[in-house]
Amino acid sequence: MTNVGRLIHHSPARYLASLRALYAAVEATNENIHQSLGSKIPDSIVCEAAADIRVLGIGSGSGEADSVILRKILKRHNSVYNRVVEPSTEMIERYKALVR
Repeated sequence: MTNVGRLIHHSPARYLASLRALYAAVEATNENIHQSLGSKIPDSIVCEAAADIRVLGIGSGSGEADSVILRKILKRHNSVYNRVVEPSTEMIERYKALVR
């Protein structure tokens, strides 16, 4: 069996550099995903244009993806009832700040 945590103990500087590179790659990927997400949401959602919409987010994190979707929906509909299930208190607070 491989000793999974050996890099952090034998070369902390290398571990930290690898971790920072991973974070940078993930952050860049998330930005690209959120930008392209808006173009993938259809302009017409299957309901009347003036109807109220209900959206359920499960594990939505800090709301970056959901905010793109909600903005697109609000262009066509008067209001959106948005319910989010997120176990992290920190993430739900970030979510609230973002979508207000």
